[in-house]
Amino acid sequence: MELEKIRQAAEKNNGFIRTYELREMKIDYRGVQRLIRDGELIKIKNGLYKLPGGDSSEEELVAGLFPDGVLCMESALYYHGYTSLPPLKWNIAVDKDTSKSRFDIGYPFVKPFYYERDQLMIGAVPLQMGSARMYVYDKERTICDCLKFENKMDRSLYNQAIRAYIDDPDKNAPLLFEYAMKRRIYKKAKNILGVWL
Repeated sequence: MELEKIRQAAEKNNGFIRTYELREMKIDYRGVQRLIRDGELIKIKNGLYKLPGGDSSEEELVAGLFPDGVLCMESALYYHGYTSLPPLKWNIAVDKDTSKSRFDIGYPFVKPFYYERDQLMIGAVPLQMGSARMYVYDKERTICDCLKFENKMDRSLYNQAIRAYIDDPDKNAPLLFEYAMKRRIYKKAKNILGVWL
């Protein structure tokens, strides 16, 4: 009975369950330790557990840990095929009020980008990552962020991303400029990309 409740709760949460959910099921610290010892739960980090079985890929783990996050910057460039090098860290955009301790994990390596609530979901599209879901910025939002944070990016990656977008037959220039207005970089976008689009 207890395990079935845990399974149902985990299924709603991309395969993960948090300590507060276990407490709501009247499972205390000793009960959690017993479930771990018996192989019924696997501890990911303090306050977060997953069910055993079905080896999760790193991307499923990221989606499970940050279902409210959005893949951005180098991670989004990689997803869209604008770079062939996988990023060393998962770049994830989150609400600026998100607790910084959520990212205090040894694995997977995550780099958070904190955004205002009204800016966070501009250009975010759902993404299925194995058995889990999260979001990724579409191509236009990703390029806008590259323009906005040009000084924080590797120069060759920045140039590669801009060139890849210009050469992309599926680009949507009007949407890019709409996002550029919202991200307050319209003039920069027009100066750098206007001639090519």
